Amino acid sequence: MFHKGATSVVYDGEGSYYLAVKGEGIYRFYNGQFKKVLTIGNRILSLKKVGGNLFGVGDDGTMIKGTDSGERWNLAHLPTKARVWSITGSDENIVATHGQHTIYLSENAGASWRTIKPFENLKSKPTIRSLCITSHFLFIGTQIHSLYGGIWMYSLKTGSLTHINKEEKAMISSLLTLNDSYLVAAKGSSKGRRGKIEYTPILTMERWVFKECKSPGTESCYLDLSEHNGEIYASSTQNRQGFSNIYSVDVYNSALHQCETVKGHGFRVANSEQDFMVAGLYESKYVGCQKDMFVLH
Repeated sequence: MFHKGATSVVYDGEGSYYLAVKGEGIYRFYNGQFKKVLTIGNRILSLKKVGGNLFGVGDDGTMIKGTDSGERWNLAHLPTKARVWSITGSDENIVATHGQHTIYLSENAGASWRTIKPFENLKSKPTIRSLCITSHFLFIGTQIHSLYGGIWMYSLKTGSLTHINKEEKAMISSLLTLNDSYLVAAKGSSKGRRGKIEYTPILTMERWVFKECKSPGTESCYLDLSEHNGEIYASSTQNRQGFSNIYSVDVYNSALHQCETVKGHGFRVANSEQDFMVAGLYESKYVGCQKDMFVLH
């Protein structure tokens, strides 16, 4: 169906998945059928449902916003030429995305934005890779940086910045929160063999202790995390055989359970409870809990 690989996917909470396809645009998947809803040349690397809107970001600061259940889309550009990997938000219509070292924050569903420079006092600034938001805090994951890599917590109220988890040789590919009780992180590097899914309680925000979810195998890097109604899924980079693995993530038992494979890197995953869709380099796939499955390209 698609001539090129998919780069991102999101579930809208209303029965539809939206899949970003490189060089083609955005497709809506509903009841086993695809409909193209937006044509765009730039890659969209992250899609997120925020309130009643869909947001996407990607190459060269590209941003898209979908309204009316994905029927209408607006195109904008952030004031950056950086590759934008992540966008996050809350039900209060707070939206956050990023440039190389900068956060762009909207408190009115993208109508206006302000700039935050969380790393301005650091001598060597890390590059932002992933974001997630909870309460009045923004969690920031970085690309590999020997001094300031890992996870940072930024207070949207006070502007304070705390380095809560240090990583010297791994990037933080994806972050999410589970029931505002746990912070979950996907980690890894393209040259390593020690990708990890880790989590920590966030109720006290005083002492940060990360625990690793045990995996049945090894991955060089976990690329994405998705959560819906307490069910979490993770995707990975491809292995030596050219396939990536999809895992269900059991935080409460510190375990990963391999449940599917996709040809090529599994760039992004999105789920509706135990149904999920993977946006992959050579193959994208929908897997339903009733054992129905569609290989999409």
